[in-house]
Amino acid sequence: MNLKKQFLFTKKLESFYKAGRPLLEIFNSLAANEPSLALRKSFSKVAEEIRAGSSLAAALEKHDDILDVVYAKLIMVGEKSGRLDVVLNQILELQRALIALHKKIISASLYPIAIVATYLFVFSILIFFMIPAITDFMIKFNFDPPFFLMWVAQLKGLCCSPLSLCACPFAIALITIAIYIFINIDFLAGFRSIVMLYIPGFGRLEKLKNMYAYFFTMKVCYESGLSALEATELSTHNITNDHLFDRYAEINEYVNEGDNISSSLNKSNLFDFDIIDLVRVGEESGRLEESYKEIIELLDDKIKTTVAIMIAMVKPLGIVFGLLFLLGVFGTVFLIVFSAFMKIKEVLPH
Repeated sequence: MNLKKQFLFTKKLESFYKAGRPLLEIFNSLAANEPSLALRKSFSKVAEEIRAGSSLAAALEKHDDILDVVYAKLIMVGEKSGRLDVVLNQILELQRALIALHKKIISASLYPIAIVATYLFVFSILIFFMIPAITDFMIKFNFDPPFFLMWVAQLKGLCCSPLSLCACPFAIALITIAIYIFINIDFLAGFRSIVMLYIPGFGRLEKLKNMYAYFFTMKVCYESGLSALEATELSTHNITNDHLFDRYAEINEYVNEGDNISSSLNKSNLFDFDIIDLVRVGEESGRLEESYKEIIELLDDKIKTTVAIMIAMVKPLGIVFGLLFLLGVFGTVFLIVFSAFMKIKEVLPH
């Protein structure tokens, strides 16, 4: 299940559990009302395992299409401590935060994509319709079109030739296959993750997004009573960038060797001093939960600032391209008028 579906599932599970319904009855009800055939089968199997005496966490671990290892582990902690309702609420908090974070990333992406798409659309109309029509009009009335108009007209002819039209579907298919391979093939995952980190603006957003998910999971794990080793291990599973995943996994290794969390974070060279210092203060004062909350608020502010900067950078670029477009249009009109004037001057008697 994707994150949104996981959230809806956890919401239903929490509501039914707080209402006092037995887990077996809950999953039978979920299976009966689930439209997806695959999930319906998974819910039914979980119900069968619960009927056979299995715990909820053990049953969910066998079906990772429902919840991933992070949530299954937290549910196990809730069952052992008798605080499953509290843990389910913490999982909802984590899922809600990650969904909100994804929305921020999408909102940051839409504006530059919309700007680029708009200019591509306008330039396509200009190149393939307006300029060729102007060129044909000038040739029809024996005017000499400016040289660049002839180039654009020839470009349209080349693109609209039978050979180009036949090759176009193959080119689209090849580009689609290449994009699919780049996005989905596993052996390119490391390369994809590195490329993502070096895209201006989006690279910083990728780092902050994963950092936010990591510390929010750390907070939930701490509130659930997990050890530092278990918390760092589970939090690493919420890192979506493969390159960063390896770096975050080193933190878990340092903790496993006996280091505390703040020194492990420091050794990883992934975090700014202010974040490491907040964790250190939390460990020394025994108020690590408050430190995690402050870090999450800090990262949330950094994400908002990064999104604002990205949008602020795109706006001037949009204005610049708009001015260049207008200059191109006015320049074209001027050259056409100038060419027509020169032609009329040649015809008129001196």
